[in-house]
Amino acid sequence: MKLAVNLPLATYWQTLGESLLLLRGAGIPADLAISLIADSSAGPTVLKNRAQVVVDTLAGSDQRGTFDIAGLMKDLKLALALAQAEGADLPLAHSAEARYRAAIAKGLGGFDGASLARLTAEG
Repeated sequence: MKLAVNLPLATYWQTLGESLLLLRGAGIPADLAISLIADSSAGPTVLKNRAQVVVDTLAGSDQRGTFDIAGLMKDLKLALALAQAEGADLPLAHSAEARYRAAIAKGLGGFDGASLARLTAEG
């Protein structure tokens, strides 16, 4: 059950970054974008509760995470292994795993998932 709960969280940070990438060059400040996303149907509890952390991270101030990128990656890999054992395909999770590997390679393993969103948003 833990892996099933954490899988949407792990993929969320990548999709949030992709949403912000769409806005690059639109002149919309990060704090406004995060506020609007958090208050919309696309705003999960994690964004509503951690909006300021996300805004600060997008501004370049990576925040230490209590459930950091390395922990999310561990659960993501376990979920992918379980899926493989069950004969299930998780294409979005596979895509997210590549982004998590890139984040860890850049030294972001100990930081909040918002750092993964920032990395994705930077293109």
